[in-house]
Amino acid sequence: MKKQLLNLLVLVLFGTNLFAQEGTKQLMPNSSDRLWLEFNVFGTAGQGFGMYNCAADKRINIRLRAGEKMYFGMKLSGYYSNNITDADRVYFRVKNPSGTVVFTERNVPTSGTGYISNYTQAITGPNGVKLNGTTISGGYNAYTFTAAATGDYYIEFAETSGWYNRFALELMW
Repeated sequence: MKKQLLNLLVLVLFGTNLFAQEGTKQLMPNSSDRLWLEFNVFGTAGQGFGMYNCAADKRINIRLRAGEKMYFGMKLSGYYSNNITDADRVYFRVKNPSGTVVFTERNVPTSGTGYISNYTQAITGPNGVKLNGTTISGGYNAYTFTAAATGDYYIEFAETSGWYNRFALELMW
């Protein structure tokens, strides 16, 4: 009887994971705990984590299949007193697996498309996307990108000052 119960538990847990989505919609596990993606923490001359032209092991990779559509947004954070909070100084782009820019450079958004203003929008997800047969509303208006080929696409960030100032994203994806 114990073995049957254990087998049933394993089946339920395994079966549940078969339908789990890859990735996450946001960087906060709940409305009060935060996880920021911070850039240029050690003044790494633009070559650190997630920065333009950083080493392959420091990229923010997004695995996509050909024809798959990526929806994403973000919010710049000023959680640390020395962080850049001026979105006009922080920009990003997306490259395909061969390193070609496929989502043109633009500043981190402060409103409109690509901007996630709060926790509720982040966990609700991108407007217009169907999740379990229901179209999402009350989320954020996402940037979109459709992969031409299967592989690891990557998003890169930079800041314009030339001093390699710190900046952080509070809400993303």
